[in-house]
Amino acid sequence: MDLLDAAVLIATVATAIFTGWAVWQRWRYTPRPLWIAVGNPQSDEFTQSGSDGMARLVWRVDNRGDAAAHDVRVFIEGTSGQFIELPFFGEAIVGPGEHVTASADVTIVSGALEYVSETFQYVDTRVYGAVPPRVELRWRQHPNLRRVKRQRVPLPPPSSV
Repeated sequence: MDLLDAAVLIATVATAIFTGWAVWQRWRYTPRPLWIAVGNPQSDEFTQSGSDGMARLVWRVDNRGDAAAHDVRVFIEGTSGQFIELPFFGEAIVGPGEHVTASADVTIVSGALEYVSETFQYVDTRVYGAVPPRVELRWRQHPNLRRVKRQRVPLPPPSSV
């Protein structure tokens, strides 16, 4: 092996190392959406086919990442562990700082939302039945809009005040 062959071999190895490093840096610093469910869910009581004691819980799931998500689809976990798609009527692109909503109909086991006139506040003593533990978001991201990405986000349980 002469000097020229050694120089070509060293240049090839250096190029391969630099290319690997550059690809890793590109992956490491690629902007990504980061989904986080925030706060207590909003609750609206309703009756369904003559049965009282139902409520619709609505969670807000924020995109706290640094990239936009395209064609977002929202799925909520059912009691059997399967994910059920929710109709989503939001924007086609959910950018950083924007949010989507996830809702579920649950039963009210006991309690009520009561107004206390002395403090001018509502006290929520409702206890809910089975509440979905998490939501799954599926979206596409620029530059590869063919690939569907997904993230499962735990939902905060409703808390009594």
